[in-house]
Amino acid sequence: MEHESRLCAVETDCSQPHRKQSAEQPMITAEISGARCALGSDKPLPQGGASSVEFALVSLLLCVGLFGCMELCRIFWVWNSAAEVSARAARLAATLPFGATSEIARNAVLQAGSTQTSVAFPGIAELTNQNVQIQYMTGSWGALTPTTNLPADGVQNLANCIQGLNPCISAVQVSLCQNGVLPCQPLNYQSLWVFLWGLTLQLPVFSVTVPLQSAGATQA
Repeated sequence: MEHESRLCAVETDCSQPHRKQSAEQPMITAEISGARCALGSDKPLPQGGASSVEFALVSLLLCVGLFGCMELCRIFWVWNSAAEVSARAARLAATLPFGATSEIARNAVLQAGSTQTSVAFPGIAELTNQNVQIQYMTGSWGALTPTTNLPADGVQNLANCIQGLNPCISAVQVSLCQNGVLPCQPLNYQSLWVFLWGLTLQLPVFSVTVPLQSAGATQA
């Protein structure tokens, strides 16, 4: 009892937990010292949830950075795909018959075997065959004019161009337009994440002009 009374009478300085004690004072155990500090000290107690809060803050920044990187990568992917679709459609329009515009548009978005009215480029819902706008051009290079007056086929077009007759199609221009109507409006980019669907981003108007080639004409 006398030993326990001496233990309880010992003053514990919680603000200096590592203070060196004299030989006459017994060492107070960590359990007793922690209890006395909790009851009578102004020193704040350790926060058990601090690590959880820190992890939540770090996770938030990590998720924002991760989603941002994925969104940026998708923007570049859509951009490059749109450029490739317009170039592919222009090459096809220069070699296929004049009346094959629907086939050209589906082939350009890698949906050649589809018979649906509207088909999208794989993985890009906002890029469809309806966005492919094909215009045939007359005149010399540098002074091209769009026309809807088309010859019967590539053979007739070649004969007209040689003889200086109209219509003579000399080039084809392919643009990616919103809803595929003229004047051409830029495509709208659709965000990958639901919480960013309100974000409006317009892609530039992708346009490719190439000289007309066979237009479906074959050698006899």
